[in-house]
Amino acid sequence: MNRGRKTRPRHSSQDGVYFAMEDLLSYGLLTFATLALPSLGLCLAIKVTKYFNLAYGDIVTAGAFLALLMNLSFKINIGIALLISIALTALLGVFLHKVVFKALMEAKVGPLTLLVVSLGVGLVIRNVVLIGWGPQPYQFNTPLTRAKHLGPFFFTPNQIVMILICILVAIGIFLMLRYTQLGRLMRATSDNPSLSLIRGISIEKVYTYTWIIACGLAAIGGVFMGMLGTIKPGMGEEALVTLFACLIVGGIENPYGAVVGALITAFAMEATAIWISPPYKVVSAYLLMFFILLIKPSGIFGREKIQWKYFLGFLRSRQ
Repeated sequence: MNRGRKTRPRHSSQDGVYFAMEDLLSYGLLTFATLALPSLGLCLAIKVTKYFNLAYGDIVTAGAFLALLMNLSFKINIGIALLISIALTALLGVFLHKVVFKALMEAKVGPLTLLVVSLGVGLVIRNVVLIGWGPQPYQFNTPLTRAKHLGPFFFTPNQIVMILICILVAIGIFLMLRYTQLGRLMRATSDNPSLSLIRGISIEKVYTYTWIIACGLAAIGGVFMGMLGTIKPGMGEEALVTLFACLIVGGIENPYGAVVGALITAFAMEATAIWISPPYKVVSAYLLMFFILLIKPSGIFGREKIQWKYFLGFLRSRQ
């Protein structure tokens, strides 16, 4: 159960429906705030580097634990701890790229090899965290604040700040991709790495900056997840599957699709938590991903048209 989740008496069926919709809007936006930025970071990493990084979920975990270290051990305010975590997690990403993945990419190994190596890197990160902190869950040391109504929403001040940070950072990334030199270089490298290299673009610098941005966004997502719940060494494993569901729903190499996919997945998960049961939240993300793969494998923002015939054919095969 999320920290600050409210419980209220149901006086009538109409009250129950109203409170359920209020919960859906509020917790849907909060879940979106935890998923949108790491989904965007993973999308950029895949789009530019052209391989699936299975260590990304554990990088999210590392970002959360680095902020926890600053917050609990050094008694640093959670806002400052977040900024330090972003910087340290970005450095971790650069280190992993330079030490592990750069040599493999220069050796022109296949994407399957990079996939397996990234899985191993994720296991190393997870076990380092496990050795340092143990298996028990932790929470940030943040002051308890009372939630207040904002129209149909019900947020604490910290949760409002989370949502605003998520929206502003996402807009900043979109503006960077569209209007800055780095954004143009990232788009050129993504579209045609060989041509970009011929034209004098430093592919290595583009990869490095991509890792910095992606891991910084992972840190923000990890801290936000910790602020809404608990922090534990295995949190990245569940987060990774949910992030991939967001990408598949929106479009796996489309930054705008990653954010829209996070929004849709977040509301689907919270609707499941409210009307079915909270433990089935992640299952709803899997089912949503499966449905999108059936009718539109390229995602909502993909170029191909919706293929209802595959979905209808699947239903007929079940009869």
